[in-house]
Amino acid sequence: MAQETRECHYAAADLVNRYIDVANENFCPRYVTRLLNTKPWWDTVDSFVSVAVSPLTRRYDHDDLIDQWSESENLWLIRAALGHQRGWKEHTDVGRVIGLCDRHWANPEFFVAKAIGWALRDLTAIDAGAVRRFLSLRTQRNAVAEREARRGLERVGGIALRGRGASTR
Repeated sequence: MAQETRECHYAAADLVNRYIDVANENFCPRYVTRLLNTKPWWDTVDSFVSVAVSPLTRRYDHDDLIDQWSESENLWLIRAALGHQRGWKEHTDVGRVIGLCDRHWANPEFFVAKAIGWALRDLTAIDAGAVRRFLSLRTQRNAVAEREARRGLERVGGIALRGRGASTR
């Protein structure tokens, strides 16, 4: 996957999506890791997270791989780790996602902060209280992540971040 255009990545994501049912437990560590690291863009990384990382980490025990990505210095692997439970709905391990968000809360990289915010926003549909508690315990600001989380809380009719410019309903 050394092609330099996004279109090649889009095509690869489409192919992975089409044939994900035949991917074995080695596909994510062996191939998806490489796809996430080869000429990444935020949107192609998110595509691979949706079509490969999320379904394969749910199907196979890839906790060690997600931890490895999370502990790396690679912002795209961190972003993939933060989104690895995207779409799991009631099967989401809220504590695991919150823990990953906490681990990277102070990361100043925009694309990591945005991934934290999206993960928290998605969690609001599952456990808005956990997101509120998490945000209320933060002593350090992360405006990008907070803004995304607030959008999720507002969507479910919750109080987002009292005292930080959020509305209450």
